[in-house]
Amino acid sequence: MLGRLKTIWKMNEAALVVENLLREHTGSGLFHLDPKQCATRWVAYALHHHEQMLGGRFGQRPHKISVAAFALSYGASDLVPGGDAMFVAWAALGTALKEVAVNGSLYPFNGIDRALIEQANDVFWIRSAVYDPPENEEAAALSSQPAPVVPMARHAGAGPTNPKIAELDQRIAALRSRSGSRP
Repeated sequence: MLGRLKTIWKMNEAALVVENLLREHTGSGLFHLDPKQCATRWVAYALHHHEQMLGGRFGQRPHKISVAAFALSYGASDLVPGGDAMFVAWAALGTALKEVAVNGSLYPFNGIDRALIEQANDVFWIRSAVYDPPENEEAAALSSQPAPVVPMARHAGAGPTNPKIAELDQRIAALRSRSGSRP
C-alpha cells in the first residue's frame, strides 16, 4: 500500500516536470493540447507499460527527470509525425536530455535512470532523423537550437540485452547512414 502511494507521488513529480517542459515550449503557439493532460497521460502510459521498472520493484526508483524524458519520448511517438504538437513534444524531450547532458553528474542516477534516458535519447534521434522542419519562423528558431548529446555509453563489446533497444539501435543506424546525420 505504502509502495503504491510512493509510486503515485513519484509519477506526479515526473508529470509536473513534463508539464513544465511542455509549457516552456508552448509560447510558439504550436502546441494546442493541454500540457497538464498530455503530461499525465504520457506518464501514466509509461507507468502502465513499465510498472515494475518505474514502480521501484527492482529496489530503486528512477529520478523524476529520467521518467519525464521517458514519458516525453512516448509523447513524441504518440503524436502525428511532423506535426506541430509532435515538434513541441520533441523539443521538450530535447530540453530534458540537454539538462541530463549538462547536469547529469549532479543527479543521483541509477541503472534504471540510465536505461530510461538511453531509450528517450534513441527516440529523440529517431524523431529528429525523420522530422520535417516546420514552416513557422518561431518553430524554425526552436529547431535551430543545438541538439543534446547524452553520453550513455555501454560497456565495450557488450551490446544491448533488451531486444527492443537492439531493434531501435538498428533502426537508428539505418536512418543515420541514409541521412548522413549525427554519428
